[in-house]
Amino acid sequence: RAATVARDIDDLVSNQGTILRAIAARPADTDGARCDRELTRFAEMGDFFSALFRVDAEGNIICRSDTTVQLAPADAERVAAIGRTASAEASSVFFGDGRDHIVFAVKAPFGADRADSVVARIPVAALRQEIRKIRRLSNATIALEIAESGAVDMEAPAAQADPAADTPAIINATRVPGLSVRYEEPTPRLSAGAIATIAAPTVMWLAALLIGWLTVRRLVAWPLKRMQRALEARATGDTTAMLSDSAGDTQELTEFAAAYDRLAAKQLEDRDQREAALAAQERLVREVHHRVKNNLQIITSLLSIRARDTENPTTERTYGEIQMRVSALSNVHRWLHADDIGRGVDLAALLTDLVAGLDTAIEAVEHVKTELRLDATRVFVSQDAAVPLSFLVTEVFAAHGAELRRAGGELKGTVTLTREDETSARLQLQSDSFRGDDTFAATDRSASARIINGMARQLRGKLIHDSEAGSYAVIFAIASDPSTVQPVASAKPVDGAKDAMAAQAA
Repeated sequence: RAATVARDIDDLVSNQGTILRAIAARPADTDGARCDRELTRFAEMGDFFSALFRVDAEGNIICRSDTTVQLAPADAERVAAIGRTASAEASSVFFGDGRDHIVFAVKAPFGADRADSVVARIPVAALRQEIRKIRRLSNATIALEIAESGAVDMEAPAAQADPAADTPAIINATRVPGLSVRYEEPTPRLSAGAIATIAAPTVMWLAALLIGWLTVRRLVAWPLKRMQRALEARATGDTTAMLSDSAGDTQELTEFAAAYDRLAAKQLEDRDQREAALAAQERLVREVHHRVKNNLQIITSLLSIRARDTENPTTERTYGEIQMRVSALSNVHRWLHADDIGRGVDLAALLTDLVAGLDTAIEAVEHVKTELRLDATRVFVSQDAAVPLSFLVTEVFAAHGAELRRAGGELKGTVTLTREDETSARLQLQSDSFRGDDTFAATDRSASARIINGMARQLRGKLIHDSEAGSYAVIFAIASDPSTVQPVASAKPVDGAKDAMAAQAA
């Protein structure tokens, strides 16, 4: 509002400048008396002019509207400077001598041959009288302030005077250098009722937020926290923790907790049934392995009886070779029965029994001095890998035992089991009799070659022969964690395994 009042003052002064430009555009009468009368008539037409002058470029007064009013020499010199400027529309507004009036000078637009100016004196009192007519609030006051010297900064923002007073004042500059408007408007003090009216909505919103927060915390947050603790207790194995005891009074949470408790009870019942079924299945598998082992032992005993009853050395040796292979299979089933199904078969323990049995069996059947040693790292394999590994070791040494029987010599060998990495192991069979040609090459169609290569393929590996070191090796998969043993072969034998199994049975 202070800035609006300042603009109104500027408009008043600008309007007087428009009148002066109209007077300056008229040619000056060369007769001094007529010029004085003309300026007097124009001065009476203006609202704020106390006197009008025509001044030449040297500052001399050509004519005036009131002979009693003088133009101060300093003011005349500033007006003459305006007349001497090159601009055709030059003008200036400044405070006159005594700072009780404003001098408004406008250059006459007649070119270089005419350098006179029209000058008006505007009393500050007239402007004070005029601002009383400006519209304002009923309790507001407007006053003009005149700087003692210099000009007011037009670009400076409005300044607030007496900020601590109950009636603050705003000082706003006008276009007239040194002239400012002081606008005062009392600020009423708020009563207690007004303060309460203003603060009531905020207090109500805060109260509503507090009530809502407490309600959500009481009915939702705390029950959910208790339900979380109940769920964590159930996760640790506490089957007595019930969500229904922690759901609170909210119907939705109560129904959810009841539904969860029913689901948890059903899952617990299903788990107990699965565990019972798994235990029954494990007992059944153990029983099957036990019966298979007993049956194989019976077969071994029958073969031994038949071998003792025959008088033909070749037939006796054939019975012995068959008994040797059946004993290897029986040994595998003994360890399948002894170890936990989920854990796998301890291959080092299985090979310990297998090598000890072969050491005695080969020497008894083939009449070849046999000395087999075992150097094994403990690894676990699946049941599907234990069987082909046992057959592979048995067939390699049994076949070479028969060959040494015909050629003469001793069978000395070493079985080495080492871990390759976290998921695989290496089984190596070494003997001086394995040097030279590969007896069990994949292209060989003998029964032993087909059986051994079939077992290697069933292990998803390849039989590796080192003729210089005299060794056979195969790399196969193991379980890095004994509790996560995975089969290395499917239940259905891969290609070549059928021939191997058929040859083994033959």
